[in-house]
Amino acid sequence: MTTSEILIGSLIFAALSFSIWLQIKKPKLDPSARDWKSEFIRIEAELKSTAKNLEAESQRAAQFEKDLQKIIGNRDALVQSQAEAKASLKSEGEIRTKLEGQIAKFDAESQHKFKEHQDGIENINKAEKALAEERSRVIKAETAKKEISEQERDRLWNDHEVNVVSWITDLCKQPSFSFTCFSNTTLPQEDFIGKFKPDVVIDFLNQYVIFDAKVSKAENLNTYIQDQVKSTASKIEAAKMGSKIYPHVFLVVPTEAIAQLQTLHHIQGDYTFYIVSKESIAPILSLLKRITTYDLAESIDPQQREKFIHSLADLVSHIRYRNAHDVLLVEKGIEVLANVTERDPELAKEVEEKTKDKKIVIKFSDTKPLASSMEAQSELLTTCIQPIALVPSTEITEAVTDQSVRYPQQFASGSESNDKSITPHATDSKTRGA
Repeated sequence: MTTSEILIGSLIFAALSFSIWLQIKKPKLDPSARDWKSEFIRIEAELKSTAKNLEAESQRAAQFEKDLQKIIGNRDALVQSQAEAKASLKSEGEIRTKLEGQIAKFDAESQHKFKEHQDGIENINKAEKALAEERSRVIKAETAKKEISEQERDRLWNDHEVNVVSWITDLCKQPSFSFTCFSNTTLPQEDFIGKFKPDVVIDFLNQYVIFDAKVSKAENLNTYIQDQVKSTASKIEAAKMGSKIYPHVFLVVPTEAIAQLQTLHHIQGDYTFYIVSKESIAPILSLLKRITTYDLAESIDPQQREKFIHSLADLVSHIRYRNAHDVLLVEKGIEVLANVTERDPELAKEVEEKTKDKKIVIKFSDTKPLASSMEAQSELLTTCIQPIALVPSTEITEAVTDQSVRYPQQFASGSESNDKSITPHATDSKTRGA
C-alpha cells in the first residue's frame, strides 16, 4: 500500500467514526415518535455530504501527495545539492586553504622584499651620502692640491727670472765660455732703444743673442707663449735693430713647464723662437762658443780653398744636371701618359683603376745602406749591368768547346772571336737544357 492509500483510508475511517460519535451524542427520542423515513433521508444526506467531504479530502490528499512527492523530490534535490555543496565547500575549503597558504607565502615574500627594498633604499642613501662625502673630500683635496700647485708654480715663476739671469751670468763668466753678457739693466744704450729690454743679451760675432725669461700665471701656457713670441717679434721690429739681433731667440721657461707645451719652437717673421729650460742654456752656449772657434774662409790655404771651390762647383753642376734630367723625364712621362689617354680612353680608364692598387714601396732599410755607401751603389749598378749567369760553369765550358769545333775560324782570331763565340746559333742540346 502506498502512502496516499493509507492516508485516504485513515480519512474515511475518521469520518465514519465521527458520524457514529455524533449519533451516539444525539438525545434519544421515543421510538414511537421517531420518523424513520426522515431519519433515513437525513442519514443519507449526511452520508452524501460525508462522501463529498471524503472526495474533497481524497483530492486534497492526492494534491497533498503530489506536493509531498514534489517536496520529497525537492528534498532529494536539496540533499544532492547539499552533498554537492558540501563537496564544493570541501573543494573550496581546500582551495581556500591552498590560497591562504599562497597568500601567507606571498605576504611573507612581500614583507621580505619590502624589507630588502627598504634595506636597499637605506644602503643607497648611505652610499649616496658616502659618495657625497667622498666627492666633497676629493673636491677639497683637489682644491687644496691645486692651491698648493698654484702656490708652487707662483713661487717658481717668481724666482724664475732672477735665477735665469744669475745662471746665464755665471755661465758666461766661466773660462770655457767667456761671453760678454748684459742684463736688462746694463744693456748697451746705443743699440737697445725703446721698450725692447730682454732679460739677458750675449755678444756673439757682432750680434746679440737674446735670452728672455718668461713669467706667467696663465692656465694655458701654450697661448701665453704664442702671445709672447708675437709680442717679442714686434718689439724687435719696432727697435729697428736689423742684423744686430741673432735670428735665433731663446725664451726660457721653468723645467716643469716644458712638458705642458705642445710646440717648442715658433717662427715669427725673420726670427725663430726656441722654448728652452734653464738646464739647456749651457749646451746652447757651448755650441755658440764652438761656432766662434771655426776658421773663416779667408784664413784657408789658397790651394785648399781652390779644391773646396772645385768640389762645390762639381756638386752644383751635378745637382743642376740632375734636376734638368728629372724635369725632362717628368715632362716626357706626362707626354706618354697623355698619349695613352688619347689613343684609347676606355683602356686608360681601366689602367687608371688598376694603378690605384699599385704602389711602389721603397723601404728605408733598403735605402739607408745605398745612401751611406758609394761602394754599395757601385756594386749594385755593376750587378745590374753585368748580371751573373745562372748556367753552371761546366756547361758553359762544354758550350765554348763545342763552338770552337764547329766554328774554328772565329776562335782563331783571338780575343775578338772569343767575344762572339756564344751566339744564338751555337747552343747545343746541353746548353738548351740548362
